[in-house]
Amino acid sequence: MMSVDWDVLIIGRSYAGLSAALNLGRARRSVLAVGSGGPRNESVFHAHGLITQDGASPGDIIAAAEKELNKYPTVELVDDRVTGLAEHWGRGVFTCAYCDGFEHGDTHLALTGSTFFVPPIARILTGWSPHVTAFSNDLDAAVRAELGAHGVNVDERPIARLNGDGNTVSSLELTDAPTCRSARFSSPSGPPRTTNSP
Repeated sequence: MMSVDWDVLIIGRSYAGLSAALNLGRARRSVLAVGSGGPRNESVFHAHGLITQDGASPGDIIAAAEKELNKYPTVELVDDRVTGLAEHWGRGVFTCAYCDGFEHGDTHLALTGSTFFVPPIARILTGWSPHVTAFSNDLDAAVRAELGAHGVNVDERPIARLNGDGNTVSSLELTDAPTCRSARFSSPSGPPRTTNSP
């Protein structure tokens, strides 16, 4: 990355985030735009109502925007998606602990997501399994201690990849570890993601 002292941090690399990055880059502001790069309407074939892009696919619109941003040296784009997450969403990755926790009880459960959601969801997951790991690198010491008191392990290493067959997650890879953890990935409502491993 170009700098660690950014003028602006943008969370979300879809149409609005990339538009903001473009204008800020033109103003010579240092910008870090973080996100998965996937727009909300990425599953449709064509987007409409966007001048000069009417009828283009959402992926093509994002690719064109990212290409345009390459000419602005003060703009940095970071892709934070976990490879394999989308392929397992709703099958090996779940959004509701109450809906799917029973089927994965007494296995290793792992959770990642926003700092707001991780602590309460991790505590909830201990109702199904005594083996819960929260993947987060931004929990303060008091929260980590409180989770530890509930038997929740905290791992600060980022998850890089989910491996599996599209229905079941067989392992997850951490960015700085050559080994994989056996895992089934699940998620409580939206941004946070839960994992389940034997």
